Amino acid sequence: MASSARPRPASDGGRPQRPPRRMVLPSRSGGGGNVAGVNFFGDIYNELKKVVWPTRQQTVKLSTIVIVTSAAVGLMLGAFDWAFTQIMQHFLVPVQLP
Repeated sequence: MASSARPRPASDGGRPQRPPRRMVLPSRSGGGGNVAGVNFFGDIYNELKKVVWPTRQQTVKLSTIVIVTSAAVGLMLGAFDWAFTQIMQHFLVPVQLP
């Protein structure tokens, strides 16, 4: 955890001392001396091995939910669009004079 920003009181009664700043370097998975980005694809491969992939049954179930929900929202938006179009045409279409 990071140290607090408040200075510590000096033990000799003088000016308070700030805690020393610590430099935190990012860790590299490939060890020291490697140029950044060399192990990029190896890191991706290692992370993908940790992924818990869904089963076929879960994939089918969730895909069905997405398709049905998308169709329902599409139909609802289409109905609202049609209704507003009818309302606008009824009230905003200029009346033709004889």
